[in-house]
Amino acid sequence: MDEGEAELRNPFPSPPSHYRKYTSHHLKLLTLLRERSANNPDASQYDILSDQSDVPEWPLTELEKPRVDWILDEPDGYYEVFGDRWFVSDWTSAAFETVLSIFHRSRKKFLHWQN
Repeated sequence: MDEGEAELRNPFPSPPSHYRKYTSHHLKLLTLLRERSANNPDASQYDILSDQSDVPEWPLTELEKPRVDWILDEPDGYYEVFGDRWFVSDWTSAAFETVLSIFHRSRKKFLHWQN
């Protein structure tokens, strides 16, 4: 089966190929790199992790979580997914109201069950 046929059968996009980089070994190396680079921020990851085995050729900093706090700082912060624009302020208020209503309903059921 070629890649075109697989895309037709799967309604969801395939994950990006870099997901394979998120191994426990690479994440441990990233933690070590963060700890050790605080003292010497200009050194390369090969110099900092010279006592470790299997240091990858690509930068370990690619494994860091993306910053999203800058979206919340914008007055009309948004992100785009598959061509659709999602405004963060609308999502956060709607999500907060949804969570509160679910909590309230479950709390009422729990209290009723306890009595």
